[in-house]
Amino acid sequence: MVCSIRQENQEGAAIHFSRQTVANLHPSIYFSFNDEGYEWLTFAESHKHDIKKAFAEDYAVESPQSLFKEWFSINGGKKFGFNRLGYFIGDLFFQNQIAELGEIKAIIAWGKRGFEEQAKKWLSEDINR
Repeated sequence: MVCSIRQENQEGAAIHFSRQTVANLHPSIYFSFNDEGYEWLTFAESHKHDIKKAFAEDYAVESPQSLFKEWFSINGGKKFGFNRLGYFIGDLFFQNQIAELGEIKAIIAWGKRGFEEQAKKWLSEDINR
């Protein structure tokens, strides 16, 4: 499996629709699918900027396979001590897409011209703060 900006968007969409399909669960369940995600989500939310920055830096230099391992695989998580943080980034990105485009356009945005450039721009926002 490889990692791409399109995968980030698709994973974010999956989390978004999981929230709609099975509503009113603790927010961590949508990322971990069990009761063990509270600490993970608490960490991710409180380190959102650092996580996004590290992902953006890796995206610029790492291979898709390396990105997948660190950011999506249960065997990753070396940077922050928590695996699968790419799903958190995907959710942030997709929620941003919804805010900017609306839900329907966010769903199909990955197939539109300029999508990758727009996603890279989002990744680089607030990087130097």
